[in-house]
Amino acid sequence: FTHQYVAGAVVALFVEVNSVFLHTRLLLKLAKVAPNSHIYTVNKLLNVVTYVTFRLGAQFYLTWYLIHHYSSLDHALYFLTTMMLMNIMILIYFYRLLRSDFFSKGRPHSSEHKFAED
Repeated sequence: FTHQYVAGAVVALFVEVNSVFLHTRLLLKLAKVAPNSHIYTVNKLLNVVTYVTFRLGAQFYLTWYLIHHYSSLDHALYFLTTMMLMNIMILIYFYRLLRSDFFSKGRPHSSEHKFAED
């Protein structure tokens, strides 16, 4: 509407590249594909690479931009506060993804909490 922050919105849309692999991961789990299968392993690695590149990279670039151009942006405090909350959230999700796909050996899984942990 105001044609402001269009570039930021475009950068934020880069996260959707990773969504393909996150959804594929969920579909593979729902199809009960073995976590040690070739397709699951490839998707797992692509998921982490695209998560770091497109989710973390885009998020931290936008945060950096807001910090460095704080004085020249309208509503910068609102956007920076929102971005910092999203940074915390995205790092928690990244930790959960790594824990679930790479460090889950030896942990007993109860079906009751399966979806809450994944």
